[in-house]
Amino acid sequence: MAEAAPVVIAADDGVNAAIASLAAIDRSALLPQVGGAVDQLAGELADLRLSTATASRAVQLIPPMMGIDGPRDYLVLVQNNAEPRALGGIVGSVLVLRAEEGSIELVEQVAGNSISFDEPVGDLTDSETAIFGSQLGRFMLNVTSTPDFPRAAQLASDMWIAERGETPAGVLSLDPVALAGLLGATGPVTTEAGLTLTADGAAQYLLNQIYLDEPDPAQQDVFFADAAASIFSALSGGSGDAQAAVSSLVQSSDQGRLMLWSSDPVEQSLLDGTQLAGEVPEVGSTPVVGVYLNDGSGAKIGYYLEVATSLAVSECRPDGSQRLRLKVDLTSAVPDLATLPAYLTGGGAFVPEGTIQTNLSVFGPSGGRILGVSGPEGEMPVLTQRQGDSPVSLITVTLNPSESMQLELELVTGKQVDGVPTLRTTPGPRATVQTIEPGCAATS
Repeated sequence: MAEAAPVVIAADDGVNAAIASLAAIDRSALLPQVGGAVDQLAGELADLRLSTATASRAVQLIPPMMGIDGPRDYLVLVQNNAEPRALGGIVGSVLVLRAEEGSIELVEQVAGNSISFDEPVGDLTDSETAIFGSQLGRFMLNVTSTPDFPRAAQLASDMWIAERGETPAGVLSLDPVALAGLLGATGPVTTEAGLTLTADGAAQYLLNQIYLDEPDPAQQDVFFADAAASIFSALSGGSGDAQAAVSSLVQSSDQGRLMLWSSDPVEQSLLDGTQLAGEVPEVGSTPVVGVYLNDGSGAKIGYYLEVATSLAVSECRPDGSQRLRLKVDLTSAVPDLATLPAYLTGGGAFVPEGTIQTNLSVFGPSGGRILGVSGPEGEMPVLTQRQGDSPVSLITVTLNPSESMQLELELVTGKQVDGVPTLRTTPGPRATVQTIEPGCAATS
């Protein structure tokens, strides 16, 4: 791949140059049949650019990140969606992977709750502290409270440096659903404890069944890390179907379950804008709305939270902005409390036992506004902050077993933001039901 890099990069540059040349042609001066041919070629080149751009980034990123120029150590944050955080879940365990000359080796694993500080590591902004609390910079468990993965990864790296004095080359994050997908490629694996994990059952076991089977939290942490390490060992050892593994990783990236950050600014610039980067997008013609969950129950009861979201354009405004209506439906599917251990339910430490408390951070479109929030009893008073150019409404929802709640928010985008809306949500134990209607540009 390293040897092929110059050719692949040159091919991508050539495609971009051809696209620029075609864009400079005045179509009005051409005969219809010639103009049609130019348009067709432009479309074909645009499609080709998707492939050449991806290939160009890959050949520039993969060889150095795989240690072709020397060994590199990466942190792997394994998130636990049973206790939700904006990016997925708390950091249940941290693995250290070493890449050298194209091979990957697991060299260490620690529990996520083993790394904490009395004061925030790194400088949190005022808005970060207001929205996520100082815990964002104090506990490895909570770096995923922010929906911006590059920020979460930087904080995780800073914590590792402060704790160990070692600088990671980058940070990778994934969750048990992504790990279960990899088992579809590697086949079942057996942990050191002797438990066999399969593609069909791994996510449910790691996110729920382990808390029913093992009452000791310390042993739960050990098992969680052991399971993740066993899957990585199978993958790095070449077990299973490589093409199926790649397909699984692509799907996990599309779902926001797999993210990657590099401490090298040049490499990170190549990741920027890709699905793997996990960024909170800045302003553009496409309005992006985010619905992010942070658990307030202090338990693993988030496994039973069901989420559905819908985003629709309610008005196309003269200044090119769009008025949007966001609906968020939350339902507690908590079963009979008599069957659930206290560690899973929280034992009443923060909220009544069996209650799911969720702190929602709704990010409006960059450059836009959140006009109002309503619930079952009408308009709700909410705390509103700003994160960069995005308005953020903070809403706490408390659900008893079998209870549901629908929230409705009215938002407006910035001017000349008429593209199809995009909705980002926290990836949970199961897929979030999501509905999006076309934007103003698509209906004009």
